Amino acid sequence: ASTTRLAGATDLVLTDDTLFIADKGNGRISSYNGANGETAIYANGAQAKWLASDAKTAVYANETEISIGDLQTQQILKSFNNPTHFSGNVVGVTRVFETYYFLTSANYFYRLSQNEQGEYALTGMQKTISAPKLLTSDIHGNLYVACQDNKIYRFTETEFCDGGAHGTTILTILSATEKIAVDYGGNVYALAGNEVYRYEKQASGYGQEQKIELNETYVYGGKNYTPKLTSFAFSFENNVTYLLYDGNYLVQTDAFQLPTMRNIPVNDADERIFANESAVFEVVKTKPNALLVAFDLQTLSGAT
Repeated sequence: ASTTRLAGATDLVLTDDTLFIADKGNGRISSYNGANGETAIYANGAQAKWLASDAKTAVYANETEISIGDLQTQQILKSFNNPTHFSGNVVGVTRVFETYYFLTSANYFYRLSQNEQGEYALTGMQKTISAPKLLTSDIHGNLYVACQDNKIYRFTETEFCDGGAHGTTILTILSATEKIAVDYGGNVYALAGNEVYRYEKQASGYGQEQKIELNETYVYGGKNYTPKLTSFAFSFENNVTYLLYDGNYLVQTDAFQLPTMRNIPVNDADERIFANESAVFEVVKTKPNALLVAFDLQTLSGAT
């Protein structure tokens, strides 16, 4: 198979500048670096439906099996399956920093991380909330679970595998939602009915769904042809979103108008901070491993 051609891809995840793709039809994980245009393939990842990656490792899963692989050596580090290692069918995977999480249809919430011996192991707990169907996380370390009752629950990492913690209900989404994501500003996005909707985070909760207009003609498939939006992934640093259509090709767009680490408004905070105080900056060049000590000579005047 071509290194630049997708086949029946199912999921996207963007880590730094690299987009990782669950290239299911080709039985692999593919990647695309938006900064330099480089592409790569990883031999593992056969039949993966969901994907998460920290750029060093990748977790990929279908309903009955989940594996973690080393992207550099292309070795499978550990695999787990149903029913030997976990209960129920997998419904989603995600990552918070260097720890991976996944959910199953049997209401089990699992953490996949390295133990003291450096081996990957599962920690799981069953909860009593409505059966989960989707999972995502944000850059701040929160996890979001969409359930069959169409509600989204937010969890901290500690709460996620705590059987007595049921999270915080934050909003209700459309019943046809197939994927959820959360941007840098905490706004929630839902892929439903071939459209992406944004739920804007507000001081008192979340606003009503707003459809993101994707009016550009992305596909040369005929006048009456409507491509299927399979998945999407966006950046936390730039206003860049990747759209996966028909599981076979990618589109990059700025239509989401994302809040990012570079454009979060400070309102008049900078003016208030520096209104009565001047800011003086000094740059001092030192040798590696040098210790820099500053003395207030005026305070030390006369000291012995």
